[in-house]
Amino acid sequence: MLILGYRFDAIHGGMAACIFFLYIFCLFTVAPVTFRKGYKWFGIIGFVLPVFWFWGATRDAKPGSYIAQHQALGERERMSDYTN
Repeated sequence: MLILGYRFDAIHGGMAACIFFLYIFCLFTVAPVTFRKGYKWFGIIGFVLPVFWFWGATRDAKPGSYIAQHQALGERERMSDYTN
């Protein structure tokens, strides 16, 4: 395929396929973690710039988010094992 002097060959097709599969992998792994930690804007912007998914997934969970609530519940259960 020749578009404006650019020849699309197997190497570029392979790179495009790798980037596509990396995006799909991040869509199903890193993006949900970002949303569960309460960073919905990082998650939305991440659809265009996936680096925001990594940024949101590596930050601490916001208070009141799904992950923060379950972490607090787990800490209470572990502490009750030691206090009873």
